[in-house]
Formats: sequence, C-alpha cells, structure tokens
Amino acid sequence: MGFDEVADELYRGPPEEFTAARDAAVRAARKAGERRLAAELKELRRPTRAAWVSNVLVRERPEEVGPLVELGEALRRAQAELDGAQLRELGARQHAVVAAMAQEAGRLASAAGRPVGDDVLEEVRRTLHAVLADPEAARRWAEGRLVRPLRAEAGFPAVAAEPGAVRDLDAARDRRRAREARAGRREAERRAAEERRAERERRKGEERRAAKDAERAVAARRAELETARERLAGARERAGALADELAAAREAVAAAEEAEWAARAAVGDAERAARRAERRRPPG
Repeated sequence: MGFDEVADELYRGPPEEFTAARDAAVRAARKAGERRLAAELKELRRPTRAAWVSNVLVRERPEEVGPLVELGEALRRAQAELDGAQLRELGARQHAVVAAMAQEAGRLASAAGRPVGDDVLEEVRRTLHAVLADPEAARRWAEGRLVRPLRAEAGFPAVAAEPGAVRDLDAARDRRRAREARAGRREAERRAAEERRAERERRKGEERRAAKDAERAVAARRAELETARERLAGARERAGALADELAAAREAVAAAEEAEWAARAAVGDAERAARRAERRRPPG
C-alpha cells in the first residue's frame, strides 16, 4: 500500500493503538525495501482523543463533509461582505450543524467502544468551528488525519448568530459604506480637478501654439516686407539709371538734330555756290 492508504488505516484506529500500529507499518515498509515510505510513516504522530473523534466523524460520515465546508465558505463570504441578514441565517444554521455533528461524533465514538466526555466533545466543536472559519483547516479536517484539535482565529463569525454581534456587523457595514461613499466622492473630486487641470493645460498649449504660429507669421511677413523693400530699392536704382540714360539720349538727339540742321545748311550753301559757279563759267 502507498502512504495515503497506510496513513488512513492508522488514523482510523483508536489512539492508544496508534504507535504500535505505526511502528509495525514502518517495519513492514523497511522489510519491503520501501525506505522512503518507512521514513514518511515514522513522521506520523499519535492523535489526541478529540482529534481521533473528529477523524472518526469524517470517515464514518463523509456525506457531511461537503455541506460543512460549503457552509464555512458562505459564512466567510457573508462576514467579508458584512452582510448582517445573511449572517443571522447562516449563524443559526452553523450552531445547529456544529451541535448535531459533535453529538454524532460522540455517538460514533461510543459505538466504537470508546465513549468520550463533554471536554472532548467541546474540542470537537471547536474543531468544527475552525473548519468553518479557515479553508486550510477545512482541508486538513477533511483528510481525516488530525493529530490535535483545530482552533478558529479570533474574530471568526461563530458569534454571528448573537444579536449584538450582528448589530455590530451591520454598523460596521454602514461605516464601510459611508467610507466608500466618501472615498467615491473624493475620487470624483480628484478626477474632476485633474480634468480641469488637463483642460487648463490643453488651453495653455493651444495658446502657446497659437502665439508661436503668430510669431512665425509675423516673421514671414517681415521677411516679405524686407524682400519688397530690396526689390523697390533695386527698381528705383534701375529707374534712376534709365532716367540718366534717357537724358543723355535726349541730349544726343538734340545734338544730332543740330548737326543735321548744320549739315543741311552746309549742303544748301554748297548747292548755291555750285549754281553761281556754273553761271559764271564762260560758254564753251
């Protein structure tokens, strides 16, 4: 057999027989050459009477294991949500179930020939409350190999069925809701402030971009104005040169006209002189 089968068999037996049965299993494993199994079995410890009764309950009433674990999950969820109404209902079920299961565990111990007293049954009830309080405790209990009773941590909803405890939870729930509402308002205010800051930054950015665009536009117009001035100066310079050339040309035209008149006068004089000379020539 493997470790789980051997361990289950050991914890099924009464506590006073555990050590002898374990040592016998260790010897058998060593004889079979299963040294690792022997070492693991050697680590197993004898359960207390209350732990054994809890193990008997798990093994003899496996159909009760799942419902108790589910009840613990529901109780922890209601506790986390501070649901007073749900805790009232589940708390009543919790006390009834724990009492019934502890009573059944005592009956099973008596049927096995080993009856237990109220002190042991109280340990069993505490173990069941721990199962309801802690998923890890529930897992260990469901294995049926407890060595000692389990304990619930402080604040476990075992008192949830008491009116005062439920009122406290309701008040805590109301306080939590008020805190959440205040936190929600603060968060909304923070987001609104962030949006306003973002809007201001956006507008500032647009204004900065518009100012830069205007500066670039002014610089471009100034460059165009400077270019126009340079062109105007060049045109004026060329106009002055053309005016000088025109004046010179006019002077040249006037001089040419005078020369033409002088030449015409000289031609006329020459023609008249030629005609006079022709008249004076003697006949041939």
